[in-house]
This record gives sequence, structure tokens and C-alpha cells, in this order.
Amino acid sequence: MTPEIAVGLIGMGGALGGALLGGTATFAGVVYQQKHSAKRSDEERRTEMATQAADTILHQTQKLKELAWTTRGEEEFTWTQEMSASVETIRLASLRIPHKNIRDPLEAACTFKFGASSKLRGDLSGVDDPSVRVVVTAGEVQLMLGAYLRGESVPSPEGFLGRALAAEEKLYRQIQQGRWSEI
Repeated sequence: MTPEIAVGLIGMGGALGGALLGGTATFAGVVYQQKHSAKRSDEERRTEMATQAADTILHQTQKLKELAWTTRGEEEFTWTQEMSASVETIRLASLRIPHKNIRDPLEAACTFKFGASSKLRGDLSGVDDPSVRVVVTAGEVQLMLGAYLRGESVPSPEGFLGRALAAEEKLYRQIQQGRWSEI
């Protein structure tokens, strides 16, 4: 083999190796970008889903407040089918909220009908009117979700919402211990 042919073969081998290396790097870059784009898209989808859920919950809590407020002062508080529908919508929407510290108080509020449930009356001493408890608990939910939507730290549930959460945890402990008769 003459030196000219050897130099040509070496040059051709270098060009082929460079092309392979460049192609591999380009392919790896495309794969990385697709994975990153898919991950970002998934995060955006989850964020949008949670925002829509929070918006639904805000609207339903406002509706619940209005429904409860119209019954204020009546001799006997009546939980209506429309109130139940609002609570179920809130319960379903809360499943799409990614943060447990928001989901759990929402679940507790729904479990005890936003303070209207007779099972929670002992835990909400001081307010005898269930319609007022519903309005106040719904307001606390709205404040919590407002902080979440603004990107602020979500406050720990206090007031009626905090009491509902504590009562729900107590209820679940009793169920786990098999103390059904106390429920």
C-alpha cells in the first residue's frame, strides 16, 4: 500500500468516525429533548388539571355558601340535594389536587358536610347553626385554595376546617381499631 492510499484511508476513516460520533450525539440530543419536553408537558398538564380542580372547588364552595346562607335562621336546617351535589363535585375535584395538605382538609370537610353533619356538632361547639358552620368552613376552604393558587404557602387548617380534619382522623382511627359501635 502506498503512502497516498494509506493517508486517504486514514482520512476516510476519520471522516466516517466523526460522522458516526456526530450522528450519535445528535440522536442523543433529540432523545433528551423529547424526554425533557414530555416531562415538561406532563407537569404543565398536571398543573392545569390542579388549577381547574381548584377553580371548580372555589365555585362549588361559593355555591354551597349561598345555599347554606339562604337557610340561616330557619328553625330546622335542611341539607338539600343541591348541597349534596356541590359537596360531591368538591370531593371529586379534590382528587386532582396534587398536594396532600390540601386534599385531606377538603376530604374532611366533605365527610362532615362542611360542618352540617351531626357527627361533628360536638367538635364545633359555640356555633349551633349548621348553616353558619357550612358558610364558615367553605370560606376557610376558599382562603386555603386562594393561597395555593397564588403560589403562597398553604396555611394549616384551623377553625372549623381544622376540627373537621381532626375529627376525620379520629374517625379513621376508630375504624382501624374496629370500634364501629362508637361511630
